[in-house]
Amino acid sequence: MYDDEMLLPEEDSRPWPYVLVVPVGSYSIYWRTIPTWMDTQAYRTDSVMVPVSFAARAVGKRVYWCEESITATIIDLHGRVITITSGKSIMYIDDKPVLIIGDHGLPVAAQIRDRRIFIPKGTVSVALGMELLWIEEIETAFYWFAPQAVLNMGGGMDELRIPPGVPALFLHGATVPMDTSAFINDNGSKMVPISFVADSLGLNVHWSPAYRRVTITGFDGRALVINEGEDVMALDGQIIPMLNNDGTRRAAEIKDDRMFVTLRAIEEAFGLRSYKDGIISVISLTGRVYLPQTYTVNLFCLTTVPKPDILNIVTE
Repeated sequence: MYDDEMLLPEEDSRPWPYVLVVPVGSYSIYWRTIPTWMDTQAYRTDSVMVPVSFAARAVGKRVYWCEESITATIIDLHGRVITITSGKSIMYIDDKPVLIIGDHGLPVAAQIRDRRIFIPKGTVSVALGMELLWIEEIETAFYWFAPQAVLNMGGGMDELRIPPGVPALFLHGATVPMDTSAFINDNGSKMVPISFVADSLGLNVHWSPAYRRVTITGFDGRALVINEGEDVMALDGQIIPMLNNDGTRRAAEIKDDRMFVTLRAIEEAFGLRSYKDGIISVISLTGRVYLPQTYTVNLFCLTTVPKPDILNIVTE
């Protein structure tokens, strides 16, 4: 069985990148303040146990479930493979054994409840590659992505760097491998594989081979449609020309079985800005990981408490 959900629309103008909220006893979790309904809930015994498959899907990871072996396999954007088996106190990350540790610091076996697999909240952060903050007063776990400096291109944490001729993007200083690379077209404008850019931003990408069409959803509740050979894109039905740097139109094209558009079209589609750092194009992802001054009852259905200072950690 395969399931893949990526929920990243923005509810308002406040930047909420990468914060996942998991309250104990709730049938919803929240990614960028947007609720995702679950058919189970995090619960507490000796440890706070979290349904890891729901948490993984909410932040854009792929989850496979094998009924015969009672095993969940999680695959993330960077190709990491995490395997968790019910009844086992060891999970595997890229075939390397990692202990599943409970809140008391001792090994705990993964558990099945409501036909979902659960592991302790701390091990969820290890499995998903996220930082964890637990707030006891409201029995809620907050997870957020921190930079993983696999290959540092000198960029800041709010940047997506796109070098031409390199089969990778660099997001927050971490490498996002691709099976193709950006290139400079005959007009001198950079052509970028839009599916990898959208994936790196946590958006949903659907390819329709019959129509040679890419549809991207998951930002502000809108849909972006791009067809091969057309020099316009449709954003919720609004026609937007795709332009070269000099203002002339440039059609989307297929290369290495990927849809390419100009960098300027990506800026227009996602409302982003870029600048040049040598030959590398740098897209500015303005915003920071933060929580509001209080957790509002309307948003999380939780008790209002002060904002923890520890979350003032991420970038300008």
